[in-house]
Amino acid sequence: MPPPLKDRFLTFSLAEQLLMFGSEVKRVETLRAQGQEEYAQNAAARAFDLLFLVLNDARWRSRLRE
Repeated sequence: MPPPLKDRFLTFSLAEQLLMFGSEVKRVETLRAQGQEEYAQNAAARAFDLLFLVLNDARWRSRLRE
């Protein structure tokens, strides 16, 4: 069984974490353009979850102003 998302996500570099966040944001845009609002809302929720994980990653505390 794979490790929980939070544990695995925290092993990625800052660039990888931000890339995953950006992918979810782009997915929201694409789904909204296709009229799939329910799926877009789910993707937005995932994007916020990923953003909160990035902001709470202790490795990046000193870089939050970037």
